[in-house]
Amino acid sequence: MFEIGESARKHGYTGQEISFAVMHYGGMEPIVDRYGRPAQVFVGPPHEGALKNDWIEVMVRLGQNGDFRCFHAMHVSDMYSHLIPRD
Repeated sequence: MFEIGESARKHGYTGQEISFAVMHYGGMEPIVDRYGRPAQVFVGPPHEGALKNDWIEVMVRLGQNGDFRCFHAMHVSDMYSHLIPRD
């Protein structure tokens, strides 16, 4: 299961946009969340046909019950723009 927390919605992205970006990611890398837990950042389009300057970064970690929990989603920042594939 894929759970989207309220903190991931604060930048206005819908659950559908967040899920689409993860399922169609162009790049990802392991990170550590603010509590020291392992997580992944995915960079992908929020919808079909999105331009690469409209991509979002989505951070996901494994929850206590074995589900995946999205805790962050926003327009891709400079910190993760290197994960956008270059054509």
